[in-house]
Amino acid sequence: MKKIILKAGKEKTLKSFHHWVFSGAIDENKGDFSKLDKEGEIVEVLSNNNEILGSGFYTAGKSISIRMYSFGENEFFTSIKENIQDAYELRKALIDTNKTNCYRLINGEGDGIPGIIIDLYSEKVAVVQSHVKATDHLISFMKDQLVALMPKLEFVIEKSDSNSRKSEGLRSVNGFLKGEENKFKGIVVKENDISYFVNPLEGQKTGAFLDQREMRLLVSQYSQGRKVLNTFCYHGWFSTAAMKGGAKSVASVDISKSAIEMAKKNIELNINTDIETKKMDWVVEDVFSYLRGLQTSQDDCYDLIILDPPAFAKKRKDERSALKAYKDINREAMKIIESGGILFTFSCSHFISLESFKKMIFFAALEAGRNVRIIGEHRLGIDHPVNVFHPEGQYLKGLVLYVS
Repeated sequence: MKKIILKAGKEKTLKSFHHWVFSGAIDENKGDFSKLDKEGEIVEVLSNNNEILGSGFYTAGKSISIRMYSFGENEFFTSIKENIQDAYELRKALIDTNKTNCYRLINGEGDGIPGIIIDLYSEKVAVVQSHVKATDHLISFMKDQLVALMPKLEFVIEKSDSNSRKSEGLRSVNGFLKGEENKFKGIVVKENDISYFVNPLEGQKTGAFLDQREMRLLVSQYSQGRKVLNTFCYHGWFSTAAMKGGAKSVASVDISKSAIEMAKKNIELNINTDIETKKMDWVVEDVFSYLRGLQTSQDDCYDLIILDPPAFAKKRKDERSALKAYKDINREAMKIIESGGILFTFSCSHFISLESFKKMIFFAALEAGRNVRIIGEHRLGIDHPVNVFHPEGQYLKGLVLYVS
């Protein structure tokens, strides 16, 4: 491996096991910097005093120049293998696979493997995502490790299409690393004993939003006898959980007709009678417009509302406009929810902090003229660990609100 030397004093973050080395930390006049492959390669990282700090993958021309996969004198690929095994053992300890057989196996820096996401759908399907150029070089290696770890895997799919790839000018990848595409028709999985259909080739992310597992369970527990509104419903996992929890009725709203059709399919996997079918209402409409329209109607009164929108802030410069959008949609929901209603509200925008999110809720409640109390908080699912040495991995935040 070629050697990268850091500027004096810049070794502190790596000694604290942070996974990123920024371009400004590299001493370009020392080591093998001038000889590096501009397409990226594995490098050994040393302090300005030539102390070995670890090894990582270098990418030219980016703010984050090196992503670290091992620290100290640990070998690069050995560290990755050990981290994969450790991640697998952690999930086995956390997840009751008799009730839930879909979960995140590798959560990037949270599991010591920067830029890589791997979700499992039963023991048959694994979906791998590479978020940056550096990790593209590791895809084949990761596939081999998965197959060795879980011999029952029939399909390993790469679905690399994140916004971070687009920012690096990388193409989207959607294809099979193991298994034949013409034999893959999607898969039915279980979460908290509820069945869902997943097709990673067609869905967002890896095919499902697994980070909300605990919140779907809580929605199910709170839905008994309530009229539920699930906005930005996507494939209807919250809607299905509410129905299984005994909701009086469930309305699902999404601007995507194809998402609504998939949501209907998930409901059909779990219903037993025509009576349950009649509890469901499907709306293909912009959520903001739908909520504002409810203010002039007396026909629909909900006492449990779910707001789980896509990321409004995809870049740091979007923070102010995103907070305004979050405030607007929460205000509209607070205006129409029944007194004594429960509002589940979320943000998956990395650049919106929990503190900012709570402050936004304060202003939304003030403008709506409602009494709002926080009765619960949510970060990420238990299979989405955040590395204490890399807190940037925290992106999802959610609040459970009691509105009167």
